[in-house]
Amino acid sequence: MGRGTRNCCRQALRSLYLWLRDDPRVRGGARVEVRAEQPEPGRMGSALDCVQLVLDSGFQLANLAVARAAWRATRPARPEITFERDGVKVTLSGQDPETAARLLAELER
Repeated sequence: MGRGTRNCCRQALRSLYLWLRDDPRVRGGARVEVRAEQPEPGRMGSALDCVQLVLDSGFQLANLAVARAAWRATRPARPEITFERDGVKVTLSGQDPETAARLLAELER
C-alpha cells in the first residue's frame, strides 16, 4: 500500500471514529475506540487500525447503520466498512441506508 493510500485510509478511519463518537444515536449505547491491530510475532505492524465499538445490551444496530450512512454521505469516495460480531462479518460498500440497516440486523441474530 502506498504512502498516500495509507494516509487516506488513516484519515477516513479517524473521520469515522470521530463521527461515531459524536453521534448521539451511537454514543448513548456504545463505547467507540480506535484499536491497533497486533502484528504476528516477528512481523511489522499494520499501518491501519480499526474502530471498535463496545455495545451495551440494548444497543440497536439500526442506529449504527444510520450513523454509518450519514458519515458515508460526507465522504468523497465511498469506503468499504466491515462489521464483525461473534465471528460473523458484514461488509458494506454501496448500500442505501435501508439495506445497510437490514444487513447489520443480521449481526443481532
